Amino acid sequence: YVILENASVVTEKETSPLDFNVFVYLYYKDGVKYTQEELSQILPGNIVLIQSTLSQFPVFDESEINSFAYSKGFQYSTFTYLDNITLFDGQMGFWDSIREHIRNTYKDFMGERYAGLAFSILVGDKTGLEPDIVYNFQASGIMHVIAVSGLNTAFIMMLLLFVLNRIRAKKYVKLGVVIVVLAFYALLCDMTPSVVRASLMSIFLLIGHLFGKQPDNLNSISLSGIILLLMFPLYVFDLGFLLSYAGVFGIFLLYKPLSEFLASKFKFKKLTDAIALTLSATLATTPITINAFGYISLVGLFANLILVPLFGYAFMILFGITLLTLILPFAGHLLTLAQAGFWLVDKGAYIFASIPYSAIGAFPVPDWASVGYFTSMFFASRYCVAQTKYKVILSSIGISIYFIGTWMYVINTVATLCFT
Repeated sequence: YVILENASVVTEKETSPLDFNVFVYLYYKDGVKYTQEELSQILPGNIVLIQSTLSQFPVFDESEINSFAYSKGFQYSTFTYLDNITLFDGQMGFWDSIREHIRNTYKDFMGERYAGLAFSILVGDKTGLEPDIVYNFQASGIMHVIAVSGLNTAFIMMLLLFVLNRIRAKKYVKLGVVIVVLAFYALLCDMTPSVVRASLMSIFLLIGHLFGKQPDNLNSISLSGIILLLMFPLYVFDLGFLLSYAGVFGIFLLYKPLSEFLASKFKFKKLTDAIALTLSATLATTPITINAFGYISLVGLFANLILVPLFGYAFMILFGITLLTLILPFAGHLLTLAQAGFWLVDKGAYIFASIPYSAIGAFPVPDWASVGYFTSMFFASRYCVAQTKYKVILSSIGISIYFIGTWMYVINTVATLCFT
């Protein structure tokens, strides 16, 4: 698909400019996929002429809200073939030109398979992804590494602070560099909600750390959420926004009690900490994942423990070399280092996805039941200062509401099918 800005409808009688963007979905002709060469002809900044029928695609449709349409700014759509599109040269915007430069650099120095994967991981553009990569990453429970998220920002912070600490930079220099690089990355990703959230939160936490203040994680993430929702209110319905915030809240609420519990049972602290971190984020995002995708990964915990650290090293290498290639183009030869890391992650995802029943279908959960689920997480965390016995009771009530809501949905679905 492509999205058209500054569009107008041209008829025999008049030309009418549109107030919103247009979503253009490209049908495959006779079921044959378009080649990358055909699709690469459509570039940001092109002026296009399309002979097709235009339909309304409202953000608000009865009781539903289309967050994708809201985030991309379109309220019209059309379905057509590539043959029905006439392209004219136009002027590419600044950030579009940088993204295209990076995409072409990856194509020149990495194989087509891993160039598409690398570009998707960096900026969130999935148009170059191979279908089997998407399937393997979904089934193994690591699809979140493809989506541009707070995980990317965390690895960028690790890379920046490692370099800045090595050269003994002063705290104001550290803060300035981090703000500039994270702002650059957020704009490169077209201000994706999860990246904006992670960037704002990282800056808040770094300010507190550099100036000797004890950070309050819940305050930091809440402040970033408030700022983001003031700018884009309907992001509260955006899947990326929900997954990003739920995962971080899960870590803040559950990581410490899970880590302490596992440490009391097992001796390997680094391993138990990694398990606690992965498990807390997975538990927090499970209801949202089930509702969005209709499945749950049974191997996700193990896949994340093994593959996410590999992904982290590969992404930091990719990001560092990408910045270098913007200044020194010949440094693109170093991208083979990142490609090797992505090859390992790709093969690991394939192995996990090949395990029988690696992912199973699951019923969606009503929103009110999900509230009970997240409430139980809060009562189980250290932020709830009630006595242990009361915390157990309150958490049990919250999780019971969740399972009751799930079974009510199942019973209602079965009854509807029977009566139908």
